[in-house]
Amino acid sequence: MRDLNNNIAARPIVNPAVINADTNGTGVDLQGFDAVEVLASLGTQGVTLSGSVFIDFILQESNDNSTYVAVPDGYLIGTPITPGSGIFARIDANSKAARSYAIGYCGNKRYVRCVVDFTGAHATGTPISVVALLGRPAVSPTV
Repeated sequence: MRDLNNNIAARPIVNPAVINADTNGTGVDLQGFDAVEVLASLGTQGVTLSGSVFIDFILQESNDNSTYVAVPDGYLIGTPITPGSGIFARIDANSKAARSYAIGYCGNKRYVRCVVDFTGAHATGTPISVVALLGRPAVSPTV
């Protein structure tokens, strides 16, 4: 059996919390790794979600961990919600909450982060966390 544990590293982007406002995740340095998967997880939503009250998860990239832009569609491994936006998940119905969403990145920037973008009134927060799983390390073990 192949060993995955020594060949991946997990990095927090948005620490687990109940949030109800836009949140810029922490940038993750991809140096030394050739693969990354971003996982966004939600608990039970705090409001009734709809076409006017929703949560977007947006993947962004940066050369300097300061200036971020949406990841172009060609660098996403998965299907963006809106072309050119970096949005990889839109939670606009209660049936879409209490689950996880994933997107891969194959771009050439050094840093990635996820932005959690709230649209509409979210008086009550939703439990959210986002983590990056880094793989294909230049040096292993990673732990």
